[in-house]
Parts: sequence; structure tokens; C-alpha cells
Amino acid sequence: MSVGIVGAGWSLISRRADSCLAELVLSACGAALTDAGLEWSDVDGLATYPSTAGAGGSVEGIDTVGVEYIAQTLPTHQLSWYASLERGTIGHVLAAAVNAVEAGTSRIALVWKGMHSPSGSYGEFQIDEAPGESQFRAPFGMGGPYNAGGGAVAEFAMPYSQYLTRYGRDRLEMGPYAIHNRGNAASNPHAIFFRKPLSEDDWTASRLVSDPLSVLDCDMAVDGAGAVVVVAGDIARRLSARPAWVVGHSNVGIHRRRAPTMLWDDLAENASHLVDLALARSGVGMSDIRSAALYDGFSYFVPMWLEATNVCGPGEAFDFIADAQTTVGNRLAVNVFGGNLGMGRLHGMPQIIEAIRQVQGSAWDGQPAAEPFCLATVGSATHGAATFVLSNEARSSRIG
Repeated sequence: MSVGIVGAGWSLISRRADSCLAELVLSACGAALTDAGLEWSDVDGLATYPSTAGAGGSVEGIDTVGVEYIAQTLPTHQLSWYASLERGTIGHVLAAAVNAVEAGTSRIALVWKGMHSPSGSYGEFQIDEAPGESQFRAPFGMGGPYNAGGGAVAEFAMPYSQYLTRYGRDRLEMGPYAIHNRGNAASNPHAIFFRKPLSEDDWTASRLVSDPLSVLDCDMAVDGAGAVVVVAGDIARRLSARPAWVVGHSNVGIHRRRAPTMLWDDLAENASHLVDLALARSGVGMSDIRSAALYDGFSYFVPMWLEATNVCGPGEAFDFIADAQTTVGNRLAVNVFGGNLGMGRLHGMPQIIEAIRQVQGSAWDGQPAAEPFCLATVGSATHGAATFVLSNEARSSRIG
């Protein structure tokens, strides 16, 4: 049995929305269903990852929008399956939906992710004691949750510093990618940085948040939502929307930790493992893939994923970037939609939706024609990461 994604949709994405999160999620879900040519009443499965990314708050419809909220909003009918995951990423939720459809426990599953950006600071260490492993992090400015603001930036800066030191690189070498990526976002009407390109002066002058990460190395918190519709193969074939077929995936973003803090080797090894599994299950090699949607909550995740795919060797990603090999028409077009850095902090939804668009050939005007395959990575490799291989044709594969 094959599994296809036949619809994808965005809400309005903004720094601070006038609408509550529930409105944004319903807008994205409605757009995805319309894109698929389906109705709300067709849905029999629901799935989301309701994490607030350290933003706090637990009010349904305001801070989060979970499966119960959407189930109560749907037209009256019985669901056959749902999933709400607290650990992982939206990539894990999508994988669960794919597996549910593959198993026949759902026929049409709606998957969404909403993000709320409250005013003020958040993600900071809020208590006077640092119990357990936090004693090795909090006193040194790394007290925030891994996936939040505040101390998380310092936490993620450490492996990047290791990478730069090990291979004798400079953080400013990320500039060509950052500038080109912002150019991609500037042409994407869904992006928070639509029509806002980045200059070399902007990049070199950007304020350091936690050396070697500057403010432009970090994605921006936003209000917004994205949604996709996962359907059984027979349904996908009879709908007018062109399916993006899921031909392989992996979602084992739990690593063997060497220390209470993150290390570059942990990130790199787990990223390689995730990519290798997804490719092996799809029967597709990286030589077959010309487009990739790589998760970039922090800029250096892009070099990490590039090296994990073996399109360039360890420590060589900056040279690959400088040679424009991540641009359309070259070796591997990367994040032609602007990634998280250009679209905003929407976890992995930008990568998922734009990978779908790449194989459908349904991106906005000026984007490349349909690609046979697209690789999408979701997450930081050690915190609930997932990897997908999508195709514009159904293939016999192991996607479990």
C-alpha cells in the first residue's frame, strides 16, 4: 500500500498575529483540505505536536491547538485514529500519520503544527536551583529548554564552535548561504522575510547572541500554522491534486549522549544515521536527489545535514556553499523557499510543506519545475529529528 500527501496549506505567518492560534490552525488546515480537494467531513485521523517551544502557557486555542480542540471543531463524525506527541518534532507526527495510513487505521489524516509567539522573553531558567544535569548547564547560561529561546542558543552554540575549531573554519563563511537563503525567502509570499533580502554588510554586522551564533544564525519566533493531508494510495490516485508520495522515512532522533551538553559528534553521527535510514528504506540514493529541504532552526544545521548526506565531506560544507552548489541548477538546491531562517520558527513544517511542493511542482511562481525526489529533514538531529524522502511517483519501498 502506498501513502501520498495530497494537500498542504499555510495560515498567515507574522511576528505578532491579530488572530489567535486556533484561527491560524483552522486556516492552515482548511487550506490544506482545499488544496487536496477534500472536505473537513472526509477526515478520519488527526495528528499534531503541540509543543510551545518554551513559550509557556497551556490555554487551548491560544498557546496550543491540540487534537481534542480540532476534533471538537470538526463536523460531527467519528474519528478512527489520532496522535499527539509530546517528545519529538512534527516530523515524528507526520511519520506516525504515514504509518497509520499504511496500516489502514486511518484513510485521510490531517497533520498540523501551530506556533504562538508571545510578547516578552521566554525560555529562560526560572528557578534558583539547578538539579540533575542542569547543574552542568544553567550556571553557564544554558538553562533554557533545548527547543526554546534564552539558554538554548548557548547550548546550540557549543557544537557549532567545536565544528569551526576542528576544521579551521570561520563563522562568517556561512554568509553566502545566509544571504542567498534570505533571497529565496524574499520571493516566498509565505515567509516572514518576504521582500526583505539580506546584504553582506547585514550579515557581517549582525549582533552575536552566543558566540559563534549571531541573531541572523537563529530563526525568528512567529505566529503561524501549517498543515498537510496524508491519504491512502487509492484515494491519492483518484483526487485531482498531484500526490507527493512518501517513499522512505526515519524518525530515530534519540542519540547516544557523550555529555550533559550537546557535542558536534553527537549531532553529526545522528544526522548521518537518520539520512542513511531514510535513503535505504526508499531505495533512492543521494545521487538521485537534486532538491533538499533541510531543517535550519540554526544556520549551521545546513552544513551538518550537507555533510550527513555525503554530498560533501567532513568540514567541507562551507566550500560547497561558497561554490554555489546549494543553488537551483547545481548539485543540490537547498531550501529554495527560505527555510526556517527565512520563514520563521515553525519547527519542521516549512521543510515538510516545501518538500511536498518541490515534487508536486506546485510552488509559487519562479520556483523550479517538479523534482523526481526531495529529501526533507526535520529537527536538530539529536532532539526528535526525522527525515523523509518524497517522490512524484509511487514506488515500492519500506517506509516503516
